[in-house]
Amino acid sequence: MKNFCQKQRLVAAISAITLMLLMFPNSLWASSGISGTTPSTRCNAGSVVLHATTASGTIKWYDVPFYGSAFPTGASAKGTVSADGTTFTTASISKTTTYYVDAVDANGCSLNTGNARVPVIATVTSGSISANIFYPSQVYCNSLNALQTVTRTGSAGGVFSVAPTGLTVDSGTGAFNPNGATSNSYTITYHITSPALGCVETDATTNIIISTASTAPVISYAGSPWCTSDVTKGVNLTNPGLGGTFSASPSGLSIDVSTGTITPSASSTGTYDVAYFVPGGGGCDPQQAHTSVTILQLPTATISYPSPFCNDAVSQTVVLTGTGVYTGGTFAKSLGAGTLSINASTGAINPGASTAGTYTVTNTIAAAGGCALVSATSSIIITTLPAATISYAGTPFCKSVATAQPVTRSGTAGGTFTASPAGLTIDPSTGAITPGTSTAG
Repeated sequence: MKNFCQKQRLVAAISAITLMLLMFPNSLWASSGISGTTPSTRCNAGSVVLHATTASGTIKWYDVPFYGSAFPTGASAKGTVSADGTTFTTASISKTTTYYVDAVDANGCSLNTGNARVPVIATVTSGSISANIFYPSQVYCNSLNALQTVTRTGSAGGVFSVAPTGLTVDSGTGAFNPNGATSNSYTITYHITSPALGCVETDATTNIIISTASTAPVISYAGSPWCTSDVTKGVNLTNPGLGGTFSASPSGLSIDVSTGTITPSASSTGTYDVAYFVPGGGGCDPQQAHTSVTILQLPTATISYPSPFCNDAVSQTVVLTGTGVYTGGTFAKSLGAGTLSINASTGAINPGASTAGTYTVTNTIAAAGGCALVSATSSIIITTLPAATISYAGTPFCKSVATAQPVTRSGTAGGTFTASPAGLTIDPSTGAITPGTSTAG
């Protein structure tokens, strides 16, 4: 029977070698005998513990893939096999070595598929293994609410820790969430608590900085709108942060980029958006604040009337010119005795309803938008409608009268005398007539 099994094993071995040349090794060892194996690793020379399980039969360990003798149960020069065969502790080895395990029946024949022994590798490495850990960034803002995962090289199964306190790191995965962490610099350490046999595992460390997000700034200016005659205007700024700068749009506003001070007198009129920008830092987003200010042009105004007017004239309008917001205002008589009929809103005057005289009209534009009161004046003369009567004593006159005959006048003086039809000699200034040089009529 033994020879039969050896022949059977020889055929199986030849088949196994052929399969090893053609196929991936792991596919060789699927069997109804050996159901699983556990290879092992150590550093430097020493013993390695290997494991195997079987679905049926007795487990045997070998140092060759075919032929050869199984290691005895218990201790031997090859190592130590446990009573049930599931554990094999090698003798001291200094390099990686492949062992083989088989499950045999009561006749010593293999129960593995293809009667092939299953390889189990005892790996021997150098004496030190260095791990490394990396995160997507080394700087985070504690307003970020997202899990940060670690990238690790080296042995698995270690434990993560962090110092100082203030940041929570998952001891198993090394993941952490910056949200709500205390602003500080942290050292995260990855430590292998149970290194491979004979191995020295160097701890891996990395530094993480957590920053606190700046509180959003707030800016405002008191008293806007302002007039172009105004002096500088300071900003009200809370939560300024570090390195903040001011700007305005559109262009035309005179603003200090560092202090936010605005100079209306050096600015163009208009409405502006003032922005305060704080750059991001330590992984935190930048912050901005906005407010609106308005600059108004200091108005100037002039008024005039086509004076003088006769007190029988109809309503007369004012001519109003100027710069800035000069329209409107209030019109009133500011100087002059008597009555001047004037529309306070439009500035129109009614000479026919006014007393003859000389007047000063003032247009007043009230203070507004930071601009001071503005006024303009104009002089107006209203005259009385002329009225006069004339007569000549002794009329009719004889043509023989050679001396000039004076006129008797009452009413408005300063007029000019004329006569019609032609033929009367009359002085246009005095009104005197000369009958002797005149044509009878």
